[in-house]
Amino acid sequence: MTNTDRLIRVLKLLRHHGEQIPPPEQLGISAAQVRILDELFESDGLTVTDLARRLRLTVPTVSVATRKLGEDGFIERAGTPDARSAYLTLSRKGTKILHRIREFRTARAHSLLGRLSSEEQRRVLELLEKMVDQGGGA
Repeated sequence: MTNTDRLIRVLKLLRHHGEQIPPPEQLGISAAQVRILDELFESDGLTVTDLARRLRLTVPTVSVATRKLGEDGFIERAGTPDARSAYLTLSRKGTKILHRIREFRTARAHSLLGRLSSEEQRRVLELLEKMVDQGGGA
């Protein structure tokens, strides 16, 4: 098995670690939609274009995802003064589900890290951060 295969296998296992179904999957929310909820929590009142730029997704992708999130009651839209776009904000329901998602993430991370010593945790996190560092390397 190559290192690439091993990484893919580990990532799959991490995604499904534990026996509980993650809140997004319980509600039929996609990973992209969770990213949108996260971003709106951090910076409430963004347009679809703002979200697309921040998440590095296309405007049509974000538009479709936010439309669905709005229909499901997770986000709300407020018109802009020029009425050509809308500011998106988390609804009370969206905030509640995002808190559930974050609590689930925290519990899962705590469970995984708890299997390692402090030094192993530091090394693993350092290497993962190096892998995803967007500022450096090829």
